[in-house]
Amino acid sequence: MISVRSTRTFLERWGSAFQVHKTTRKRAAVELDLWEGAKACACLRRADLLESIALGDMGKEKSMPHDWKRRQIFEQIIREVGTYTRLAGQVVKLNQEYEHLREFLSKMEEKFSKELKILCSEKARALLAEHITRFRIQKQSVSPKKAELWRAHINWAPGAFDLRYRAVLERERDLDAAFQVRVAAILRVYLSKESGISLRTISRLVVLVYLSAGLAGDRHDEAIICNGGRRLEIRNVEQRLRRAGLDRLFDYYEE
Repeated sequence: MISVRSTRTFLERWGSAFQVHKTTRKRAAVELDLWEGAKACACLRRADLLESIALGDMGKEKSMPHDWKRRQIFEQIIREVGTYTRLAGQVVKLNQEYEHLREFLSKMEEKFSKELKILCSEKARALLAEHITRFRIQKQSVSPKKAELWRAHINWAPGAFDLRYRAVLERERDLDAAFQVRVAAILRVYLSKESGISLRTISRLVVLVYLSAGLAGDRHDEAIICNGGRRLEIRNVEQRLRRAGLDRLFDYYEE
């Protein structure tokens, strides 16, 4: 979970990004229309959801919404931001550490097995055999523990386990892919397709989450992800969400 100060900053940036399209055509610091704010606001306005998702009813002092559904949405998004921030830049390093651990346990098992062959005492052999078994069990547990490290499910969104994305991360870009899919699934629960919110608008809001959380910034009028310096494009996010089966998954969801 991110700090109270970071949460407030996120909510303030989120609200101000909408405000600029509601009141003026001037650009705000949080967005240079990198998230297609005008089009997102138009879509949300048609569905009568603009004020709600923009936190327009919260006043100047933005804070966590009190109504349970919106509060849950933003709490889940902020939790995902916290997980992303904690793991950013660590994916390859952590995977290498687990691989090193597995190799170390394999070498120890092999070394002890060689010693076992030259021992004559039954008691000594039995004691060493126990250690070999222990190393073997620990080695076999490395992969599941590695998977457990990366696996972060949306356990309250219906059917979220069926979304198609790489849950066990191998590269830094896998972290962004998982983050985008999970944030989009959270938003989709509140902003359903039946209400008229397009997948494109969900993708725009995912980009806004990046911008509001400081996970991406403007560089020469392009959104650039801070972790790795890759471009963050709405059309690419939309394609990823479509491949993940986001709208197929939520076709049956009832409010």
